[in-house]
Amino acid sequence: MLRIFAIILLLGLLMPLCGCTAMSLGQRSDEKARMNADMERLKADVARLKEKIEVMSASQQDLYTQMEAVKTAQRNGGKDAEIDMKIQTANDRLRRDLEERLSGKMAAIIKSQTSQSSRGQSGLEHTVKPGETLSAIATAYNVKVSRIVEANGLKADAILKVGQKLFIPE
Repeated sequence: MLRIFAIILLLGLLMPLCGCTAMSLGQRSDEKARMNADMERLKADVARLKEKIEVMSASQQDLYTQMEAVKTAQRNGGKDAEIDMKIQTANDRLRRDLEERLSGKMAAIIKSQTSQSSRGQSGLEHTVKPGETLSAIATAYNVKVSRIVEANGLKADAILKVGQKLFIPE
């Protein structure tokens, strides 16, 4: 009788530990899914930034080529203070224009990466990939479909488009 009581007591102490281990593994799985989603989003961001850098490098090379052409024309036609002033003015204008464009593009990139919804909720941004459904996305982020629908102002039967940005509330 005492032996049975000891076994029941031992099982009672071990049962909560088994549940905690299973819950911990589930949390790790959810965290891994979130980390994978974050990694994919970061890879896409890096690819977009690399493309923009290539475009900007090409534009910069074009400007250098144009400046060399102006300098060559200037050397061939003699140095004139008025031409120097026009070149400097054009360079200043180009520099300001380039700074404004870059600032605008950087602000747009930063704004698109904000993890706050219009209602002040915190969460993540997800870009829809081919074949993804609201249900699959909700499962990947461990969020109810209804929360994604509500956070993005979608209809329950909404059809997702590839490339569509969705806010995933936490």
